[in-house]
Amino acid sequence: MDSPILKLNQVGKRFQVYQVQKTLFRLSQNLFRGKPFKRELWALKNVSFDVLEGDKIAVIGRNGAGKTTLFRIAVGIYSPTEGTIEKRKPLIPLFKYGIGINPHLPVIDNIYIIGAFYGFSVKEIRTKLPEILAFAELEDFPYMPVRNLSSGQAQRLNFSVFMQTDDPFLAFDESLSLADFRFQKKTGQYFRSLMSSNRTVLMASHSLGALRQYCRKAVWLEQGEIVEIGNAEEIISKYEKFCTASLPG
Repeated sequence: MDSPILKLNQVGKRFQVYQVQKTLFRLSQNLFRGKPFKRELWALKNVSFDVLEGDKIAVIGRNGAGKTTLFRIAVGIYSPTEGTIEKRKPLIPLFKYGIGINPHLPVIDNIYIIGAFYGFSVKEIRTKLPEILAFAELEDFPYMPVRNLSSGQAQRLNFSVFMQTDDPFLAFDESLSLADFRFQKKTGQYFRSLMSSNRTVLMASHSLGALRQYCRKAVWLEQGEIVEIGNAEEIISKYEKFCTASLPG
């Protein structure tokens, strides 16, 4: 059996959350009164699972369940507070908000910046530039400052650069939640080809239909802990029932 491309063993992540405004006066006031001015928040607790090469894994859970924290640990942005993580290949992430986008620079300059983040050379970006602009539907606005774009247009820009990568291990964290219906239809072909390839994919989304279509396995998180891991269709169906039962009334 192949060794995992990513292995998490009893991973936990703790944050310090301040209870009051973080000023010297407020902290001194709480200290004088004997009140705590911060508390511990465990975003992840005892998370263990393996990702094998070629896996297509959905990470599901309600807001605050720990999905983004899990992705940031897997990528290397965060270090775990406890537990260990082993990674045989780098994980290239596409987050909901574009990393490295400078709103004051024009679209074309941002393409080079985003491309550098994903490991492209200037020459590679120059070659791919017409394709990136066309897919993002921004070929008429190459010199417009990104601050003048809509959220959806900025997201399309980021995704259109990302999809040029040929890295074997990719992660998508709610990265299409702002995309309009038309653009989601355009990206469908990309995801279908991705999911039929031998590349490894982690994907978090509230679009359960997309996760059903593209993923074979699922990891369900609740309050930072794993509820269940298994077949994507089965786990997503259980999660839907859980969410329905949790609704008021």
